[in-house]
Amino acid sequence: MSLIGLALLGACSGDDGPSATPEVSSSTPTLEATEIAKAPEEPATPTVPDVPVAEIEQILASGDGDLILDLVGAPAEADIDPAALSEITELLVGAELDPDGIAPFGDGVVTIPAVVDGRAWLFYLVLHNGEWKLALTEETP
Repeated sequence: MSLIGLALLGACSGDDGPSATPEVSSSTPTLEATEIAKAPEEPATPTVPDVPVAEIEQILASGDGDLILDLVGAPAEADIDPAALSEITELLVGAELDPDGIAPFGDGVVTIPAVVDGRAWLFYLVLHNGEWKLALTEETP
């Protein structure tokens, strides 16, 4: 139970006040049998957002450290160690994304299967200020 729930429970069940059990009056709304019997609606199928896969692949293939830093959302003024940037760039160059495998992961987040050097990966992209940014990668079995 949350702290708010505990606080409310303590406030409602104390010995110092009247019972917290609500009284039912004739003005209390009730559910009709037809309302109770209604089947719950099916959840909406999430729509797959437009993700510029070809553009992302082009950036990754370019090997351009500045473009890749922008793709991962690094601030322009970020002081990135050149050796680390080179390593990141080297790891991402040649990634092949599967546009048919794009799946919504949450609000403004999608996953895209990718292959890098023959190994399977899952790329997580986040929509930030109208642009898709590569937020996370994980190797998959």
